[in-house]
Order: sequence, then structure tokens, then C-alpha cells
Amino acid sequence: MTGQGFVATYFDGVTAARRQVVVNRAGPTLHINDPDTGRIVDRWAVDRLVEHREERQTGVLVFGPRDADARLQVTGDGIIRDMRGLLPDLAGEGLPWPMIRKVGLFSVAALGSVVVLLFVIMPALAGQLARIIPPEREVAFGESVQRQIERIFGAETTGELLCTGPEGQVALAEMTDRVMGDTAIAYPLTVSVFDDGLVNAFALPGGHVVIFRGLIEAAEDPDEVAAVLAHEIGHVVARDPTRIALQTAGSAGLLGLVLGDFAGGTIALALANQFISASYSQEAETAADTFAHGQLLAAGLPPEALARMFERLREEYGDVDGIAANFISHPRLADRIDAARTADTPRGGPPSLDADGWAALRAICGD
Repeated sequence: MTGQGFVATYFDGVTAARRQVVVNRAGPTLHINDPDTGRIVDRWAVDRLVEHREERQTGVLVFGPRDADARLQVTGDGIIRDMRGLLPDLAGEGLPWPMIRKVGLFSVAALGSVVVLLFVIMPALAGQLARIIPPEREVAFGESVQRQIERIFGAETTGELLCTGPEGQVALAEMTDRVMGDTAIAYPLTVSVFDDGLVNAFALPGGHVVIFRGLIEAAEDPDEVAAVLAHEIGHVVARDPTRIALQTAGSAGLLGLVLGDFAGGTIALALANQFISASYSQEAETAADTFAHGQLLAAGLPPEALARMFERLREEYGDVDGIAANFISHPRLADRIDAARTADTPRGGPPSLDADGWAALRAICGD
């Protein structure tokens, strides 16, 4: 203490410079003076002062006006005690508003950077990487994701959910060959049926397509299943699953770093949920629909079967209209139904499966 004041270190809040000062109180005002010249460096209203932090182990206390970045640092338990005697009403109220504003701006900038990474850089990078991954690695990756999805649906061992009825397998292979036609992909196409009532189907990296028993049961004829299969094959041909997996893994990894999930649980869960929901971009979904229309026409099957399945899904789950349709991953079902119905009429041919084959496929998971 010096008279009615104390010694402190002064920071003006503008520069990084620090200077030793003598602080005195004159009624409602705190005067900060140069110790050599006695000149007043700054004046603070006492009722505007707040404590920013106190480090009891090192004996440091920092305080200043609530509406400015300038601050005083007091060092030493004795001086801190005397300072509190001079300013008995000093209380901690956090950071001053200018500093809060700066922190807020930095936070917004950081959030903006994360958003750009998630929605601009990651998708572009994933699209490039999907083109150069060796096919054998893509196949192995898809098998790993499929095992993870099986566990999510309650399987305790790999392959537990797979439906393996031999006659149903023959019927599924017949349908797959009919839909594939002469289409070539970089790896064998593997189509599996999961024994679960979910009305869904999805494609995985490496040529894996999964159809749920619930979708087969919901279909009124084999051509509706074939139409959905053609759509998923469209994703395989475009390597959409690999691109989405890379994007999701990168995004989940980034979020894991931000949120503290270093063990990778976020990535595994995000990948599994991504494929279960089969959530691709509107462009990818539209392209897969167009591919399916072409495959079905070439096979002598009606694209209208895809419209019928979409109509059933719309009845079950509804659709999205208005401006919200621009913000969901799937195009509106109404638009997809119209596109399937306006596709060319096929040259004509037998259904994708005869009555016996359709019965076998519906029984592929057993009675």
C-alpha cells in the first residue's frame, strides 16, 4: 500500500504493454497514476468494477471495468487483502462486454469454419477419394459396416440376421441378374436380405446391397422389390455409399475432436445410422432413380413399379411439401413418383419373378 492506494500492474486493453501504477480511490472514482510523474493514467468508476479472476495459489487477482478491456493485476496476498478493503463491493461478474463480444466473434468464426469443413470441404474431398480407393478395400470396408449394422439390429454374431432360405436365395439371384443386365461394376454385387420388419433397403460400399424382410412383405409384387433393388444398384454404380461413408467418417471424426469423442464411437454410430437411413443428397437420389428407370426398361420391367412402392411409403411415412423440401436429403416422394410414372413404357416381358419365385423370395427368411 502507498498512502490510501496500492501498487498494481496496468493493462490498457489495447496493446500488450504492461506498466506499474499506483491506484488510489477518491470517493466513487478509482484513479490510476504513474508512480514517477503522478500523472493520472486512467479513471474508473468504482461501481462499474468487476473481478475477472483470482488465482489463490499464485496470489494474483485481476479486475477492471465491466464495459472495457482495460484491467489491473494485483499480486500478493497482502496487497490483495488491502485492495479488497479499499474496494469492499468488488465482485466477480465474468468477462467484460468487449471481451465477451470478441470471444463471441471468435466462436462464430470457429463455428463457421467447422460448417465449411462439414458441408463444403468434406463432400468435395470424399468425392475425390471415392474414385481412387482400391475395390478390394472398398469391399472389405462394406463388409465391416454391414457387421456393425447387424449389431445395431441385435445380432450377437456376424450373419445372424441374414436370411438364407435356399429357394429364396435362388429367386433373389434371378431377380438381381435380371435387373443388373449388362451393367458392369468394379466388384461383385452382393445382395442380402435382413430378417427384420423394417421397410427399407440400402447400399453399402463395395457392392453390398441389403434389403429388409419388411420391404419384401410390404411389396405387392416382385417388380416393386426389383425396382427398389435397381435404385440401390444405381447408388452402387455411382459409388455413392463409399463417398457418403468417407464424408460421414470425416465429419464424425471432426465432430469427435470437437466434442471429445476420441474413441471413435461417433464415427461408427454415424456410419451405421447413415446407411440405415439411406440418406444421400437429392442429386444422388435423383440419379439413382433415373438409373433404376433405365435398368428396369432394359429388363422389360415397368418403372411404374418404383412409383407404386414410393406411394406405399408416402402413405406410411408421409411426404414433405413447401420450402422444407429443399432442406431434406431425399427429393419429395411426389416428384419421384411422377418421374417413375412418366418414364418410358418397357418393351414388355415377364415379371421379375414367376409366382413360385415370388413365393420363395417372400419365404427367404423362413416361416
